[in-house]
Amino acid sequence: MVGREILVLVVLVRVQTGQWFDAGLHLSVQAFAHHSLRRTILSKRASASASKANMWYLYITKNRDGSFYTGITENLKRRFEEHRRGKGGHYTKYNPPVGILYNEEFESKEEAEKREQQIKRWSRAKKKSLIEKDFDKSRKLSISRD
Repeated sequence: MVGREILVLVVLVRVQTGQWFDAGLHLSVQAFAHHSLRRTILSKRASASASKANMWYLYITKNRDGSFYTGITENLKRRFEEHRRGKGGHYTKYNPPVGILYNEEFESKEEAEKREQQIKRWSRAKKKSLIEKDFDKSRKLSISRD
């Protein structure tokens, strides 16, 4: 009976992990359960950090002169520091940011760029309503005045 249980466990380990193990007599149900649980936890951690690593961010900063600047990046902290040091772009070199007022996450650069272009066409009042999360005012500002 013990030999059969080990054979079943070896097959399960192979199916679950995609790897062959030297099971011997030391492989037990507890060891298998621990390995499966550990692998699941590590897999979830890896996918969570990988998904964050691949995220793109749209951001709006308030600059020293009171203006807003809209941009995209993969790393908000790094990009903000680049802008503050005058290395992040022509506009922010002469109007450094004082803070990030708003940001959104995107799974691809293309989505972030599309949203950036949309927001850059907006009036200052509409950007301010987005930052303040005043969606009623934002909707009113979207109505065509033609």
